[in-house]
Amino acid sequence: MFDDVDDAGLVDAMVAGAAAESIAAAGRLSAIAELVARHGEGPPDSARWSCDNWDMLAAQVGAAHNISHAKASAQMYLACALRHRLPRVQALLAAGTITVHLASTIVWHTDLIDDPAILARIDAALAADATRYGPLSAPKTATAIDALITRHDPAPPPPPPPPTAAATSSSPPPTTPAPPPFGAPCPPSTPPCSTGACKTWPAACAGPTPAPWANAAPTPSAPWPPTAPTWPAPAATPTAPTATG
Repeated sequence: MFDDVDDAGLVDAMVAGAAAESIAAAGRLSAIAELVARHGEGPPDSARWSCDNWDMLAAQVGAAHNISHAKASAQMYLACALRHRLPRVQALLAAGTITVHLASTIVWHTDLIDDPAILARIDAALAADATRYGPLSAPKTATAIDALITRHDPAPPPPPPPPTAAATSSSPPPTTPAPPPFGAPCPPSTPPCSTGACKTWPAACAGPTPAPWANAAPTPSAPWPPTAPTWPAPAATPTAPTATG
């Protein structure tokens, strides 16, 4: 087909083919949007159908494109969004200026905008800026689209953090003394005497209980094997006197 075409002619064919693909995609999506607009509400007896109108139309679109029901539904949403929400972006696609992939990316990134005035401004700004998105990678394209949306539809400020218990209480929070370091000697829980001076005896430490070998003196090991206990000898049993006579 292109055997006798030079390199410049091949590049021109690529440019013309890319534009033709975008124009054809715009026409295909316009036909889908028109079909949804005509039968989106359905006839009066559609309440007795086993599926709703959207599913009925998705079945027709899926059969026409030889695609699944879910993919047909996505194409229907894309077509309706370009027709009703982003008409200027749709005009770029119909002129062959942008690709259908870029138009789809713009549609899904603007899906949550529900203010018509803000959406119209974003549509105009994206139409003026979309021609430079083609050479960008997919992550950079998404970042550029989100940045443009944020300029026209900034996110609300985050709510203030809830007040803490210390801020709502009039009394200062209780202070907990730090436990002594592990291995430090702890005072006994009872004072060594019962005089009045012993009232200032410190309480037992509330820190972690040290290991038994931390402060205690070493206990000598018992000899092994242990010696057998010595039991007292049993008392002699008295015998009854023998009868005589």
